[in-house]
Amino acid sequence: MPCAIPATAISCSPPGSSRNLCRWIPTRWRSRPKVNTPPGILVRDLSLNFGGVTVFEGLGFEIAARKFTALLGPSGVGKTTLLRIIAGLEAPATGQVAASDGAPLAGRIAYMAQQDFLLPWASALRNVMLGATLRGARPEPERALH
Repeated sequence: MPCAIPATAISCSPPGSSRNLCRWIPTRWRSRPKVNTPPGILVRDLSLNFGGVTVFEGLGFEIAARKFTALLGPSGVGKTTLLRIIAGLEAPATGQVAASDGAPLAGRIAYMAQQDFLLPWASALRNVMLGATLRGARPEPERALH
């Protein structure tokens, strides 16, 4: 599956330039399903092989909607890759990830890597609303505050 964030969303000036460092480039996204309630996430029979080694096999679980879930484990066991699979940024060897409401999961899940992507010139609120802006949606400050 392709990455959910287009590479052309932000344009930056070269170092030493007298212009603003970065600017927004409007990007149009294909329409997304209108869903009022966030879905739960269903993971079914996922397998991941890396370098000829089976990292996990037959992995299945459900994350309930509106719940926080922690993913714990030692370094190198596939936590980051599992999150990238759930976000649709990588494909598993086998299995599937789906939304509990049956609607497509694409465009309805966000992923924040260990290396953050914050805009230092923007407020915390504008950084929180970045996803909506990149999707071409109207940012909702009231929603972002909660």
